[in-house]
Amino acid sequence: MIQFLLLSTIAVQSSAIETIEVIGGKNLLASEPFTNVNIEHLGKDDLHGASNTIADWIVQVPGVSLNGQGGLYQSYSIRGLSRWRVRTEVNGIVLLTDRRAGNSASFIDPGLLQLASVQKGPAAMLYGSEAIGGVISMNSVQGEQETLELGVEDTGNGRRILAITGEENYNLAFAYRKKNSSHAPNGDVLNNGYEQFSSSIRYNHQLADDIELNMSWLPSVSKEVGKNSVTYPESQIAMYPEDLHSLAQVSVKSDQWLVNVFHHYQNWDSAVQRIGKRHNLTEYQSHTLGANLYQEFNWDNLPMRAGLDWTARRGVSITDQETNLKATASSTFNTLLDGQQDNFAAFINGIWEQQSWRADFGARFDHFTASNFGVSKSDTHLSHSLGLNKQWQAHSVSLNYANAFRFPTLTELYFNGVTPRGNTIGNPHLDPETSQGLELTYRVDSQQAQTTLSLFHTRLDDYIERVKLASGDRTYLNLDQASISGAEISTLVEVSDALSYTLGYTHQKGESDTGDHLSDIAPRKLSLSGRYTWQSFEFKSALNYQLAKHQPGSGETDLDKSLVVDFNVNWFVDEHWTLRAGVLNLFNRLYRTTADEDAPFHTERTIKFDVSWTI
Repeated sequence: MIQFLLLSTIAVQSSAIETIEVIGGKNLLASEPFTNVNIEHLGKDDLHGASNTIADWIVQVPGVSLNGQGGLYQSYSIRGLSRWRVRTEVNGIVLLTDRRAGNSASFIDPGLLQLASVQKGPAAMLYGSEAIGGVISMNSVQGEQETLELGVEDTGNGRRILAITGEENYNLAFAYRKKNSSHAPNGDVLNNGYEQFSSSIRYNHQLADDIELNMSWLPSVSKEVGKNSVTYPESQIAMYPEDLHSLAQVSVKSDQWLVNVFHHYQNWDSAVQRIGKRHNLTEYQSHTLGANLYQEFNWDNLPMRAGLDWTARRGVSITDQETNLKATASSTFNTLLDGQQDNFAAFINGIWEQQSWRADFGARFDHFTASNFGVSKSDTHLSHSLGLNKQWQAHSVSLNYANAFRFPTLTELYFNGVTPRGNTIGNPHLDPETSQGLELTYRVDSQQAQTTLSLFHTRLDDYIERVKLASGDRTYLNLDQASISGAEISTLVEVSDALSYTLGYTHQKGESDTGDHLSDIAPRKLSLSGRYTWQSFEFKSALNYQLAKHQPGSGETDLDKSLVVDFNVNWFVDEHWTLRAGVLNLFNRLYRTTADEDAPFHTERTIKFDVSWTI
C-alpha cells in the first residue's frame, strides 16, 4: 500500500493515448465523416520508457494484452482473441506470417514507427478474415525532421541507435539495436538476446492538383533472436538465427479514390535444439502480394465508401533439416509446406446522421482459396455490421453489432513439423471460424475528466483451438461454440496543464460450450498511470496490478498476481537536446506476464538512458 501511495503522488505517466486524427477503420482518405471515435492512438512519444517490443507499446491500450512466451517477438491479443485473429498492418501492408503465436511487427524497431492505431470490436469486420479480433495499424515516421538518438540499458548490455532525416516530400530512417541475454529477478538466465537492423524510406509526390503518389519501403534483418522459454537452457534452446523482411507499398490517391499495391517478402529460420536428442533447422519463406481499390461517394445524400481487396500468399515454403544428436551424421530433410493462398473481397460502408443520432452500416464479401501439394480448400463468407450512436451534451452511447469470420491459415491446415514448442500437426479438415460480436460503449467528457466504459460479448462458432495431445504433440481442432465477454473502463483526469493521470480496469472471460476455459484470456488488471511536468522536466510512470489467473486454457498454467511499476524522467535541456532515464520493473518483482505454460519469468529491474538530438 505504501508503494501504491508513493507512486500515485509522484504523478505517474499516463497511458498517453493521444487524440490524433489519422487514417483508420478503412478510412483510407482520412475523410471527416468516416472518422471512427472507437479507434485509439499511440504516438511516437509514448515509446519512451517502454520496453523493446511493439507489444509493449500497444499494450497501453485497454483491452490489449500480452500473450505467448515473451522475448523480442512477444505477441498480443485484443479482448481475448489472439494469434491469427488480430490483423497487423504497417503502412497499409497486412502482415501474414507462419508463427504459431501470431503475426507480429517486432522485426521493425519501434523507433521507426510514428503512430499505432488500435481498433477493437465489431467495426473491424470491414478488414476481413484476420480482423475477427481487431486491427493494429502502424505508420512509419514521415515528414521533415532531423533526429539522432542513442540509448543504453544495464540488463543484457542493451544498446540502440536511431537516425532520421527528411524533407518535405521524403523521409529516411535507420535503426540498430542489440541486446545480450539477461536475467530474471531470481537469477534465471533468459533467452531474450537479439541483434537487429531496420530502416524506413518514405516518399510522396504531387502528380497533379488533386492526385498524390506515396511510396514506402521497410527492410529489416534480425539475427540470433532468442526464443524465450521456461525450458531454456536445461532441456531446449530455441533461436531465430536470421529473420529477413522487406515491406514495400505504392499508392496513388485523390480526394475521392485510392489505388494501392503492396508486397511483403519474408525469409527466416527457426533453430531448435533439444539437449542430447536432436537439432531442427526450419526455414520459412513466402511472398505476400496485395492490391486495394477504394472509392468514396454520396448516395442519396448519404456518405458511402466501397472497395475491392486482393491479398495473396505465394511461394509459402517451409522446410526442415533434422539432425539426430544421438547418432553421428544422421540427418533428414523434409518439405513441410509448399502452398499458396488467395483472398478476394468487396466491401461497402455507409453513414446516416440526423441531429444527435448516427448510424454506421457495412457489409463485406470474402472468397478464400488455399492449397498445399495439390490439396486445396475454399470458402466464401458475407459479413455485415451495424452501429448506432446517440450524442447529448457531454455524453454519448454507442451500440455496435457485427458478424465476421476467419479462414484457417496455411499453417493450421497443412503444417506438420517441429516448432520451438514441439511437434505441430496441421488439420486440413478445419472449418472457418465465425463470430457474432456486440459492444456497448458509454462516454462522458467533462472539463477535467474523460471516462469510457465498454461492455462486449463475442460468440464464436467452430472456434479453432490449439490443443495438446497425449503424445505431447499439438494440433488444431474446431470447438462447436465458444464465447468471450468482458468490460473495460478508463478515466483520464486532467488536474492541471502540468498534472494528469489515468485509471483503468479490464476484465475478460472466455469459455467453450462445454465449459472449458479458452486460451489467451487475459487476467483482470488494474492500472494507474500519470504525467507531471515541472519546468523543463517531465515525470512519467505506470503502475499495473494484474490479478491471479486460476482458470487456464489449453497450453496454459496458473498465473500468480503481480504488481509492476515503471518510472521515467525526460529532461528537455533545450530545443535540440533531450535526456531520458527510465526504470522498468522498479521494485524488481518476480512475475510472469502471461499464463502460457512455456512463459519464463519477466526480466529483472532494468535501467535505461537515452539522449536525443533533433533539429
